[in-house]
Amino acid sequence: MYLDPRRHLVHYVLRRMGRRDGRIQTVAEYVSAKQQNPDPHLPPIGRAARDLDISEGEVDGTLVYRVTPPGDARGAFVYLHGGSYISEITAAQWELVMELSRGSGSTCLVPICPLAPSETAEQLVPRAATVIAAAVEEFGAENLSVFADSAGGGLAVAAVQHLRNAGTALPARLVLLAPWLDVELRHPDQEALKSLDLMARPDYLLDAGRTYAGDLPTDDWRVSPLFGDFTGLPPMHVFTGSHDIIVTDSRQLVDRVRAAGGRIDYAEAPGMQHVYPILPLLGEARSTKRKVAKLLGQGQGSTR
Repeated sequence: MYLDPRRHLVHYVLRRMGRRDGRIQTVAEYVSAKQQNPDPHLPPIGRAARDLDISEGEVDGTLVYRVTPPGDARGAFVYLHGGSYISEITAAQWELVMELSRGSGSTCLVPICPLAPSETAEQLVPRAATVIAAAVEEFGAENLSVFADSAGGGLAVAAVQHLRNAGTALPARLVLLAPWLDVELRHPDQEALKSLDLMARPDYLLDAGRTYAGDLPTDDWRVSPLFGDFTGLPPMHVFTGSHDIIVTDSRQLVDRVRAAGGRIDYAEAPGMQHVYPILPLLGEARSTKRKVAKLLGQGQGSTR
């Protein structure tokens, strides 16, 4: 299989960023600093947005941005961003959203949910489920996808489990990039992956995951949806990299969805890091983004 040689440059940059050398602050320090200087969540404007219409709305108290491509949208997708449940959406994630909205010809809804510890899984899962349910109501279940990365992937799976439990109509599909599905990092294979993952700090992830859990146990399905019920969920499409410490979550997800009689398509890119489609330069990233855009554009017709 062809691997883009530029991955070595990208990985060199990741090493230089010092993600694994212990200089990252603790979750408590990060949250304290964020309270003093909140992370921005505003979408890009001007040239970066160019042909897209970006507007602001609200769903049951949750701020939701709407990104609409030119022409008649073929469908819609809700995007739940990653960030260990404690960090706001980043500029790189906004760029990904805009690229996928254009590429899929679909409207994207981006909820800006309160983050842990101000809200934890007990509040955030039903909040995300409410946004998805409203999008199903507006666009039709057959026209709606849920797209998410990392911690957003865990939130997406838990929110859809919540909707299934409530007997609510479900979106047509879930498209997940490196979903984080067990916040306790329980899988024994993760020990060997530590030396390959250039982005993860396991101690930091554990702290963030436990912060997100709040008063719930970390194996509660709302916190770690890997331990939930997978019967009756929509088809899933998962893209991840082999050098990601939480690739074990995706591998287990495949087994559990199939054991429950569900459909899941799985692509694991050799040598790739966490949420690699968001990284610059890589041919693998471009190829995966094209596949994701095709999936997100599979609505049944114009939704506007």
